Amino acid sequence: MVDENIFPVLTDMELRLPLYLTSAGGWRNQDKIQRADGFPSYQWLLCLSGQGRLELGGVTAEVSEGQGMILLPRLPHSYYAVQEPWTVRWVTFHGWVVPELLERFQLNDSGVYSVANAEELLSTMQEAARVLKGDDPFRGYEGSSLLYRMLLDLAKNASLKSGSSRKQHLQNLTPMLRLIEQKYAEDLTLDELAGSIRVTPQYACSLFRRSFGMRPFEYITRYRLRKAKELLLEDVTLPVIEVGRLVGYAHSSYFIKLFKEHEGMTPSQFRRLYAG
Repeated sequence: MVDENIFPVLTDMELRLPLYLTSAGGWRNQDKIQRADGFPSYQWLLCLSGQGRLELGGVTAEVSEGQGMILLPRLPHSYYAVQEPWTVRWVTFHGWVVPELLERFQLNDSGVYSVANAEELLSTMQEAARVLKGDDPFRGYEGSSLLYRMLLDLAKNASLKSGSSRKQHLQNLTPMLRLIEQKYAEDLTLDELAGSIRVTPQYACSLFRRSFGMRPFEYITRYRLRKAKELLLEDVTLPVIEVGRLVGYAHSSYFIKLFKEHEGMTPSQFRRLYAG
């Protein structure tokens, strides 16, 4: 890796994008950075080797290989090497949609994050730097796409040092999801669901909400309705009441009411819309 600093010319067209890169680069040995007034853009820095230290809000945290830092704009901070060479790769970015994305992706806290798949993330960051160095007049669009991919990678694989990543949560939930797939039409209980991953019902609910933003039985409802939509189109002669029964609803009136609440139309209307 060589030292590089890339600062593209940002046109008005690019500044109107919902998210865009403002710079990218890397250092074989990161110098000490001290910013009393913070930095104007959002930052993501990934440690490739060595070890550094982040000072932020009166708290000090170590940054080692496979870890990185998210730093929000205008937040006073400093970071420096404690084991050299401290090799880092970085991108900075902005855009009107960034605050909402970081909040939805649970990345809106400045600090040190551990990354489960740093190689994949590094590849995206290197590609972003390559795009910024190029002379393609549409590089802003490609850079925006790469930035969104990078944030998705972080949402999936990164976690604050004290916690687990979303990917790890999902891996822990895999047996529960398989149970739902196999027995979605049955009257599953929370005890059964929790037992499939060997945790308490309360912890199962908490883990599910952190991973999907909903309770397990809300997910089961959506899974049942997904299967209902498939059945409605697989056999257009199959009565709606029978479709409801096959996905776990003994009372057709409740099935139709639930379907309409979620899809904005009745099962019969859905069938006509897609199957004619």
